[in-house]
Amino acid sequence: GPAPRANASPAAIAPVVIADDSLPWAAPTHGSALPLTYLPGGSQLLLGARPAEIMADEEGLIFFKALGPLVESAASWLASVTGCGLDGIESVHAGGQAAADGTVLGACVVRLEGGRTIPDQDDFRSRQWGAERETQVSGETIHHGPRLAFWTPKADVGRVLVVAPTDFMEDIVRGGTSPPPLP
Repeated sequence: GPAPRANASPAAIAPVVIADDSLPWAAPTHGSALPLTYLPGGSQLLLGARPAEIMADEEGLIFFKALGPLVESAASWLASVTGCGLDGIESVHAGGQAAADGTVLGACVVRLEGGRTIPDQDDFRSRQWGAERETQVSGETIHHGPRLAFWTPKADVGRVLVVAPTDFMEDIVRGGTSPPPLP
């Protein structure tokens, strides 16, 4: 087309989008949209990962190792609270928000691959989650540890684990399967 005039405003110049998956800046994502179910309402930051896919890919393994010891520690913790390795975790979604006192409130939702389920034994919950007591909210059981609460929604038949601070979990459970309102 014709060259833009020197005095043309930037708004008058229409960008051209090139759809070419081989370009280095092409988004490396695929699959369904990030499910927001069970994340806390008002989340200001959302993170998502597909650990099983990362672990199944040579480049993914290199990327994972490059993230360093903090991420390795988080991965180890995820394996311990779910009872399976990263290769069995379909997705991890986290949502967080700033509290009035300046602290960060957050939760994570872990979805397991296919037929895998979170262990449903009291000794596992006590040992891995530090579960000390249970409460019932909206017909669901919340397992409370010293700092965190754990919930396996009945609707997901043991494939999903929600982890959040104890004081925050009841609101998440009451929200049920509806995606949370975002700011």
